[in-house]
Amino acid sequence: MNSPRSRTGNSKRLKITIICDARGWSHVSSGAGTPSAASLSIYAGYQLTTSLINRGHYVGMTVPGLLPANAGENGRGRDGFPYRRFDHGRGAEPQYRAFDFINDVEEAIEAAPDEDRTAPLRDYGTGSFREGRTSTGAFDVSPYKIHINEFVDSLTGWASPMTQFIFITPMLDDGAHGLCMKLNNMGFSVVVVSPDPTKATTETPVISEVSSNSTPAPESSSENSLPGRILSLQRATRLESLRHNGLTVIDWDPNTPLSVCCERQTLPGV
Repeated sequence: MNSPRSRTGNSKRLKITIICDARGWSHVSSGAGTPSAASLSIYAGYQLTTSLINRGHYVGMTVPGLLPANAGENGRGRDGFPYRRFDHGRGAEPQYRAFDFINDVEEAIEAAPDEDRTAPLRDYGTGSFREGRTSTGAFDVSPYKIHINEFVDSLTGWASPMTQFIFITPMLDDGAHGLCMKLNNMGFSVVVVSPDPTKATTETPVISEVSSNSTPAPESSSENSLPGRILSLQRATRLESLRHNGLTVIDWDPNTPLSVCCERQTLPGV
């Protein structure tokens, strides 16, 4: 699969930082028994890591929503970084680590409090996703409040000044949009890959290699519900805002292979 921005060949080895969204806002699905947006995000991260490393690039990954293994009382690791990550590299090791993150995310969701576990999107009855749990400038609120500026400081201190960011997120909250805009305004190249949890998923081949528990979608889907329609509109508005500001955005319908969406939405004339 091609990198979302690989239009100039493989002559230049890039440093790429992948951000896979596993925060509480991504613990939603199109319906009971279908993969969560967090699962889709981390699997897309694994696909991209493998593809980019095979093309000679240096890849690192962090997973917002997944606390560091050595997290202290403040939720940060010993180095102050708030999320699980692995350093940039090439070869087999980063690919193994990315695959391990898939299981880590699933285990973290299962171990989360009831309000943070995966739920069908149609279960939310307002247009404000998890109303009351966000505040201005907040990127994450559970279990520790982390603001956008705080995460960006940690992120840019860890990654190379020349890194290119790929943020994989369902884009269901203003924090995700704010992170993209902050990085873009700082001059970083940002590509957004956004799995759409408002789409009814009739099959789940995209994660069949990872999870043996994938099941067909139920008879009632999020995209046909009022909250699903409202959240779909809000999500589309955020994606269009990012495009308007010059970011590359891949709007991924999980019923279509990610590689196909990347090619359709990034190749000239497509």
